[in-house]
Amino acid sequence: MRPRIGNFTRAVIVLGVVAGILLGLHPLLPKQMRHEIDDFFKRPFIPHYIVPVHGLKPVREKQMVDELNARGFDVRCYGNLTPSEKITAKDDFHCGTTLKSAFDHIPARDLRLWFQNGTLVHVRFEFPSGELSRIHAYLNRVLDPKAAQHLKAGIKLGVDNIGYPIMSWYTPDGSITVNSQEVPDERNTVLWSSWIANTTELDASDTGTYTVAQRNGGLTDLAFYMSLSGKNWAIEGRKPDGSWSAMNCAKNCAQRVSSPEDIARFFPLNTLAAIAPSCVHNGALAFCNVTARLAPERKAHLLITLLTPLPISIPVKKVSAEWSFPALDGVQPPVPPSPMSINPHQSI
Repeated sequence: MRPRIGNFTRAVIVLGVVAGILLGLHPLLPKQMRHEIDDFFKRPFIPHYIVPVHGLKPVREKQMVDELNARGFDVRCYGNLTPSEKITAKDDFHCGTTLKSAFDHIPARDLRLWFQNGTLVHVRFEFPSGELSRIHAYLNRVLDPKAAQHLKAGIKLGVDNIGYPIMSWYTPDGSITVNSQEVPDERNTVLWSSWIANTTELDASDTGTYTVAQRNGGLTDLAFYMSLSGKNWAIEGRKPDGSWSAMNCAKNCAQRVSSPEDIARFFPLNTLAAIAPSCVHNGALAFCNVTARLAPERKAHLLITLLTPLPISIPVKKVSAEWSFPALDGVQPPVPPSPMSINPHQSI
């Protein structure tokens, strides 16, 4: 009499046969499918991701990858990204790893990282369908309600790839977005983006003569010139007689490229949620080229005073690429009155 095979033994045999078939076909399968199979067998042994989402910062690539590998994650990286592999145009390096769970032990699928010039600019967490309510509960608990941009009237944040509005919060170093609606069989994503993700350094196109703009769009006679020599920026003010000289500065007068920490000091966080600034500054002033995050074609320039208790942004407009102010050049400056013509008893 042949011994009967138990259900457990039968399951082990079936699993072994399936595993053998997959191992045999593994080299022949598409790359993405091979990764999915590998991740399936690795996932039970992957540690929980414990770093809070609001603690993400634009750190160096090596630091981020080394920390993840030290925690037991298997991080894979590559460069030469195609446009479809990027989130923003300047992204030049990508890393990824499989997740088992993240945040409040929410089941997760993948962690993906994007870098620009060796600095972390985007982090995307991918969760399986059906977990969105837990994701929302976690974000609403750990993030400041005042930082929730989707709760503010009049702010349009765009939609996800399905067409539903997104939810967004700002953090000290970036913004966090998540889809607002659960879609069957679609992954849920949480995306952190650094404020520096869309920034570019000022270049020769930002040199020229600028004047302070009025609220109604008109121009004033307060003009200055931004010059670039090599990598050194300088700012010169226009005098009433039409000559130019370095603008007054008591100390730290050399213009230098502004770091993300500097930019966070120049602008309120709710402003940084809407714009991507590129700046140079000294101890007294900052000069910035800003673009709208949701409409990169919209650009403007700002002059920012840094000697006031809080920085003050002043809109400026470029009027010439040269040391000239066409509206005033050639206009004779007013002649001051003769001291002999002033009535000493008249209030001035």
